[in-house]
Amino acid sequence: MGLFDVFSRDRRDRQTEQPSVGSGERATAAVDYSPLVPMAALISNDDPRVAADMTLLAAGYDSFRAAHPEWCATMQFGDVEPAHYDATIRDVFVYWLVGYNTPYAYGAYIDWKEETGDIVWQLERVTTSLGVALGLAEIAFPGDEDTEAALRQIAQHVSERGYTLTVIDTESDSYHLYLVPRAEHERMVTLGAAVGFHIYTLG
Repeated sequence: MGLFDVFSRDRRDRQTEQPSVGSGERATAAVDYSPLVPMAALISNDDPRVAADMTLLAAGYDSFRAAHPEWCATMQFGDVEPAHYDATIRDVFVYWLVGYNTPYAYGAYIDWKEETGDIVWQLERVTTSLGVALGLAEIAFPGDEDTEAALRQIAQHVSERGYTLTVIDTESDSYHLYLVPRAEHERMVTLGAAVGFHIYTLG
């Protein structure tokens, strides 16, 4: 199964979890999504291209979709029912920064059962994008670890080097992982809570 196959499956599963409502009104009160911009800055080490994209998303899904229609269609976002609007904003944020078919690699998408080597490979791409050296290849895994054990070991390793292995929860059985400076983790959690994101660290 390829990375996009997993993305697509995850999207389809969550699209059927909630009943939709009519397309005239939002199901919930409007949210101020401006915290997405500083959140993305923490994740991307202040990449100005990311800031421009997240400014569009903070203005609303339609603004982002108008700028990136092909990507939204490929990722199966399409027209969004009001009941799914907030989750769609979250999912656009996490998938765009992970970097499937985007210019970025600021995060890793990990299935609940992932080979340790694949986890390390994805996170090494993130360190390259951030321009930091965290020595992930130096981690001595026992060889029989499951995905959660591997993630905990990686989290401990990066924590000792000033970063948190941060998760943005998408209410699925997979992980969206980001490397956030440890000193900024609480700020990241607070910003995320303002837009309804559940963010935690594995360390």
